[in-house]
Amino acid sequence: MLPTAIGCALLIAFHLFRRGVNGRWQLNRRGLRRLGWATLLLLLLSATRLIPQAVNHAYVEHATDYFPNPARDFLVVAGWYFSPILSPENPIAALHFYYTIAPAFMLVLLLGRALIIPVEGKTPQTWRVVVPAVALWLLFTTWGQEGGAFWVWLYDTVPLLRQWRLATRMLAAGAPFLILIAAVWFDDLVNAAVRLARSHDKGRAMRFASALAAIGLIALGTWAAADILANWERESGVEPVGRDREAYLTALRLTRPDEFISLEEWSFFNYFDHYELLIRTAYGNPDYRAKGLSPTLGTVAMMTYPAPEAVEFHGDQARWLAEKGYVAQPSPDEHLIGTYWVNPSIPPYAFIAPESIFSPERTEALRADEVTTAAYQYQLDTITVTVPWPSAGDVAVVTETAYPGWQVTVNGQPASLESVGGLIGVRLAESSAPSVIQFAYRPTILTASSLVTLAGALLLAAYLLRLDVHVRRWSQKRSPAAVLAPVAAPVAEPVPAVEPPAPDLLLAAPEETDEEPPAATYRAGLMAGVIVAAGTILAAAGAVVIGLLLRRKRPAKS
Repeated sequence: MLPTAIGCALLIAFHLFRRGVNGRWQLNRRGLRRLGWATLLLLLLSATRLIPQAVNHAYVEHATDYFPNPARDFLVVAGWYFSPILSPENPIAALHFYYTIAPAFMLVLLLGRALIIPVEGKTPQTWRVVVPAVALWLLFTTWGQEGGAFWVWLYDTVPLLRQWRLATRMLAAGAPFLILIAAVWFDDLVNAAVRLARSHDKGRAMRFASALAAIGLIALGTWAAADILANWERESGVEPVGRDREAYLTALRLTRPDEFISLEEWSFFNYFDHYELLIRTAYGNPDYRAKGLSPTLGTVAMMTYPAPEAVEFHGDQARWLAEKGYVAQPSPDEHLIGTYWVNPSIPPYAFIAPESIFSPERTEALRADEVTTAAYQYQLDTITVTVPWPSAGDVAVVTETAYPGWQVTVNGQPASLESVGGLIGVRLAESSAPSVIQFAYRPTILTASSLVTLAGALLLAAYLLRLDVHVRRWSQKRSPAAVLAPVAAPVAEPVPAVEPPAPDLLLAAPEETDEEPPAATYRAGLMAGVIVAAGTILAAAGAVVIGLLLRRKRPAKS
């Protein structure tokens, strides 16, 4: 968010000021009003994300350690945008910003952009985009050099910057601005070639060469886009690179279709297959972790233990699993790559334990032999646990973070949610009948902020439809003063003869004014407003359907 805010601020500054007829710079009031509306609409549309994040910021753990590396040479860092080869100095950096533009394509843009200036091939006012984009690209590339006395001082002085503790990731913020510059220059080149090809005052050979140049530019742009496509496919996970886990994880999910599965992973980037198969990776995201409510029973240390299962693919992970008490299991299929491991000492997903073991001083991790496995139904945001004959002092625990928004009922009656070392739980009373416990994630703040976002979408649709203009026209028609007011006959005045101006070969850009656009813009925004309104309705309907499908009852698992 920080690089986005810096970039938006600079781009806005270049667009809010213009040179008037007297040569002096002045504020674009109309642009400022539009910016205010856009900011309001953006905040409303983002309420689903921003409001819960602001309210529950204390329950998100974010690493803020900053260990600056020695400063790299600027040309070396800038070369990472154009090099398809991983840098031996820092190969992990390539996962974030590596290979944005093909070098040959960028060279053609630089040379061609310098040549078309005399022929007026450039698009007017693009400097308002290119100049700040170049400044931002230089800023983020310099930031990505990491070390240096200035950046170390800045990180030590401004705590907010520690969220960007891996400074090389700043090149990921610089890449879009480099792409923006290339897109503007490419558009200028194509426009210049097309203009020359259509010019009647040029020779046939020149027009033919210009047409070939336009075709060649489009072909070059297509090649450049295809050349870097593999990098973006790899980054987004759609390319089957490093997907050796897919077969084994798929086999696990097919044999246990309705059961919660959590695997201890070896690396941060091994989670693409987990998303598709709804298998939790216990390694998680090291940058952001959800924290539970303050423990009411036990300690966080005693409830911090690895996942009970793992799938291993290399020797280093196998040695680590063996040291942690995992036991290798026979493979269900000889064609599967990898080894399946189980740790019998790790507590299950849902269990029952006496309250006495949850000591506020305990630091030793909880073991499986101290608890009793409980039958459960897992439905993402709703977990139903069945306890046959609960005893007095029993505590039912589910391995889900006690994040604000969880609710619990026992036999249909609301109960007090416990934070058992940061996990959700509930105290049980003695009963001779089975107790049905239902944990449900129902965050009221998320529901309220979603309604704000929906209201923002409706307001955006009204803004794009220019309903304010429509309402004003309707009110004018309904006004009695407008209907009964006499209309004076126009008085004809002599029109002086004006000598027609000489034809201008170059069309001038329309002059910007502070006046509101005419009412005809109501029709211009009709299609955009209809698309936004229809998209909002379809998205809401799709969310309801998905929610109903995910909440289907599943057979109990013990």
